[in-house]
Amino acid sequence: MNPHQIPLVVCAIWATIASSQVSVAGNASPLTGLTPEEANEVQALRTRYEALAEQVTEEQWMRPLAKLQEQYLIRITQLQKKFAAGGNLEKALAARSIARSRRSPLVADSKIEEIAKAQNVFLQRQTQFRAEQRDKLEELAASHAARLNKIKLKLTREGRLDGALTVETEMKAALEPPATGQQPLPGKDLTEDKPLRPAAMHWELAEIDHSLGILGAQASLDHSRSGHPAIAYFDDITNNLKFAKLKDGKWQLITVASTGNVGSSPSLRFSPNDEPAVSYLDLVNGELKFATLKDDEWIQHTVDNSSRIGHSTSLSFDKEGNPAVSYYDLTGKRLKFASFDGTQWHVQVIDSEADVGKYNSLGHSPDGHPAIAYYDTTNGDLKFADFDGTQWRINIIDQAGNVGRHNALDYSPDGLPSISYRDNGEGDLKYASFNGTEWNISIVDSEGDVGQYTSLRHAPGGQPAISYYDATNRDLKLATRTAGSWTHEKLDSKGDVGWFSSLSYSPGGQPSVAYRDNTGTSLKIASKAILQADSPPRETP
Repeated sequence: MNPHQIPLVVCAIWATIASSQVSVAGNASPLTGLTPEEANEVQALRTRYEALAEQVTEEQWMRPLAKLQEQYLIRITQLQKKFAAGGNLEKALAARSIARSRRSPLVADSKIEEIAKAQNVFLQRQTQFRAEQRDKLEELAASHAARLNKIKLKLTREGRLDGALTVETEMKAALEPPATGQQPLPGKDLTEDKPLRPAAMHWELAEIDHSLGILGAQASLDHSRSGHPAIAYFDDITNNLKFAKLKDGKWQLITVASTGNVGSSPSLRFSPNDEPAVSYLDLVNGELKFATLKDDEWIQHTVDNSSRIGHSTSLSFDKEGNPAVSYYDLTGKRLKFASFDGTQWHVQVIDSEADVGKYNSLGHSPDGHPAIAYYDTTNGDLKFADFDGTQWRINIIDQAGNVGRHNALDYSPDGLPSISYRDNGEGDLKYASFNGTEWNISIVDSEGDVGQYTSLRHAPGGQPAISYYDATNRDLKLATRTAGSWTHEKLDSKGDVGWFSSLSYSPGGQPSVAYRDNTGTSLKIASKAILQADSPPRETP
């Protein structure tokens, strides 16, 4: 079956549901052993599961595949023009034939090296999309089964075994692969051609700016909506704020601000309009500043100069596209928050009890309300402040020892906050996640002295990932959680690397980490990419 013809498939359970679905009427229940209310609850969970599975298939498979097919045909058309310009009629005709057929490759079978390479890239990325879809669907099925399991346990404890067996059947239908003759699960290969070789992934390392001093980099990484990475960083040789962006495969370095000693503690985010913006410090004047790129010109604003501002800033946008910044007031030793309403900046003190806010991280919930994770220096606690639409609420998340430095806040796709941070007393990397009712705390890595310069982001599929510095081995590391377990990998171990790590995912789900190479006093980036056949991992000069 040609990938162009692949329909939006649904889980095997759906076919069974379609033939057995009946409505609840009166006191009769369509599901054995359940009351009408319980049957309605199971039906609602089933309907939700179906809708989410269809959404996953659309977002993780159909749309990425359509874009990939378009890119493949564009590449073939480019090759056709290249061959024609070089006078190679045979190759040009072969490329034209593929372009006119508008067919995606089932196998990499072209005898023309350039076309075969394009086919391989397509097939590898298609396999990657399918694997990502399969992982997300398995996670969704497990979540659906867990909800059903709560109902089953309740019925079992009440001695209502017929109802418990009915719910258990629903659970098995969600988790078990389809039997022969049933409609295949999303994520299962629907084509009848040979199995595709999985796309190998590896980390590519690249040096962006090697002219930094002892405090340079302080990197902040984000991706534009088009998927291009960009980095704001401090050049401590010139005392300037700089901006690096990847264009046509090359990094371009731009000076954003150069008056005085500016650019320390930068925080970069792309606005909903896809415009880069940076919050940063003016160390000479002790001011908080903000810069945004509009019409190819960086516009700079002074946000707060009422007292000396220092140590850290964190930038985020609300759902209306207005910027906000959390930061540390060095004079008052307090946590402050500045928000822009489209006309002017409004500044407020969030917490002034003791010395608080030296390490802080700002995010906005899906409903647009700001929240800040921050460190209480006086008490050695990790704290969390969130705005409920009326007032700020402050809670202590972890107070076991000296915890909370190097914190990073991010919201998962389901709208719940998580925080990565360092246990300074034990030298561990920790993670706190809110489940809607309470905060759960876990140790991510305790091998050696770890957990400095943490950066937390969630992959498009919802899995949390944390980049951080391993001080014992002086390495850049990444921890990712799947199926409830954390895995760790070294991204760079050449010299003393990993300071100021900053993690970001592209819209397509490819992670990158910007960081400082302390040995070479340079700004570097590690990016996960598809490894072409027979190509070893490499470091780009």
